Amino acid sequence: MSKKVLKSLCTSNANFETHTQNHIQFRNTVTNDSKDAQINDLQLRIDNLENTVNKQNEIIMEELATIKAYTQQLVLFKTGNAEIIKLFPIKTEEDLNNFENSENYDENEMIMTVRKIIKKGGLKRNLSSLLGPEIIKSFNYDGVQGKKAFRNLAVLNNIFFNGAEDVTTREQYRSEMKSGFKLSKSRQYKATHLLKKQSI
Repeated sequence: MSKKVLKSLCTSNANFETHTQNHIQFRNTVTNDSKDAQINDLQLRIDNLENTVNKQNEIIMEELATIKAYTQQLVLFKTGNAEIIKLFPIKTEEDLNNFENSENYDENEMIMTVRKIIKKGGLKRNLSSLLGPEIIKSFNYDGVQGKKAFRNLAVLNNIFFNGAEDVTTREQYRSEMKSGFKLSKSRQYKATHLLKKQSI
């Protein structure tokens, strides 16, 4: 084999090895870049998934808090607060004023208790279950015809209004209370008249 041919073969071989090494290096570079891209993509997915899970957890916690509050209200509505239930019907004007000025009662519990008491029949038909005979006799809603004005008792009116589920406006509430006092007075009169007849 001539020196010229041998030199040509050696040059070709060297070029091939260089090309092969370059190709391998290129493949390694491409492979490394591809791995980095995959890692970055996976990290991005993990971050997105973590954010989604955190948001879902927040929503779940909010829903659980709401469910807990509704459950407590439902339990209170079904069972009532025994101490508060004992206050009704409010029997004397002194009790009425103590009730109005007291800060010892939770307003939400009061509303739920009133709602429980008047659930069947509504506010008008059950006013005598909230207010005793002495109060019914001495008061009416507007304070007309020589009676005292129940409408001036802001705390109790607010509790009664919010406790009456079928009453949606203050005007409707006023009408219900006026009718409730009238109906309760009529019942009292009939009961008193009946007792007098039986005692004769």
